[in-house]
Amino acid sequence: MGVTALVKTKWEILLAGSGGQGLGLAGKILGEAAIAERDYFVTHSQSYGARARGGFSQSSLVISAEEIVYPLLERADLLVALSEKGYSRFMSAVRDSGTIIYDDDSGIRPLGKVKEFGFPFFSEAEKIEHPRGVTLMALGAANFFLDIVSQESLEKAVENNFSGKMRELNLLACRRGREMAEGAGVL
Repeated sequence: MGVTALVKTKWEILLAGSGGQGLGLAGKILGEAAIAERDYFVTHSQSYGARARGGFSQSSLVISAEEIVYPLLERADLLVALSEKGYSRFMSAVRDSGTIIYDDDSGIRPLGKVKEFGFPFFSEAEKIEHPRGVTLMALGAANFFLDIVSQESLEKAVENNFSGKMRELNLLACRRGREMAEGAGVL
């Protein structure tokens, strides 16, 4: 009798950083990809401080194969932290088996209580001449680690939310994030 691998069918995801980084849109994109590829149920919420641009911002998703009874995040499987404030505010909300993806360039000093992976998202976004692509770069890396949707579905959702030059730049950022995660060689 063979062993059947458990397939994860529910994720609770938190994206945290500063206003203006596109965290709400990144959450929307990931949710759209999950609905399109797997016909999953998705809830999405976001909040930001009184000063939206530059102030604190967060976006959360629950993605599930089954109907979602409670639509808000309880314990995150994933935290994507793009600011020190986002990391310190939400790292305790990550379950023990969870993962934190954070930006090395933002001054975050990981506490190592869960799996944590840092990448130079801001530096890489500047290298590809798209400093506003940081969040989609982080989303590409995070999806590699969690394997929520295929890269193709994630890219299709990016394509559906942008046009022209912004579409190409955001696709490049998303792909670069995945490449950085693949290069880390850790799963």
